[in-house]
Amino acid sequence: MIEREAQEIVRMIEAGWSFDLGANGRELWREVLLPYEPELATRAVTALAKDLRQRPSVADVRSMILKIKRDEGEQQAWRLLPAAPIPEPEWVGRWRRARAADDFRIFPEQIPGYLALQEDHPRNLIAYALPSSDTDNAADWIQPGEYAA
Repeated sequence: MIEREAQEIVRMIEAGWSFDLGANGRELWREVLLPYEPELATRAVTALAKDLRQRPSVADVRSMILKIKRDEGEQQAWRLLPAAPIPEPEWVGRWRRARAADDFRIFPEQIPGYLALQEDHPRNLIAYALPSSDTDNAADWIQPGEYAA
């Protein structure tokens, strides 16, 4: 949002509730509104005009903007789902059979995912620690031929 758009929204607030913010109040409101999209802030003010009888506070407008963003984000998340299910990798069936047999050893195919999780957060180094042996040691790793269909 640019300065002029923020000023217009502040004027809309003053006119909608018939009050004068004063120079300092207008500056405060303008600074609060600048980080947001003008269309989103306008929608928040009009939503408050429908719901709120008394004069809104900065917190009222900010919370309404965040509510609209959250609601749209939830709707947007549903729109981003793929049209068809993503096919699962071949080893996942083996993984399920191993877990059903109470075998919780790591598959070599899991290594890239474990390494990515370890990079995400320092505590993940402990939570997602890999066995120290090579992948050919059947005691620590599930081998490619195990749990085949």
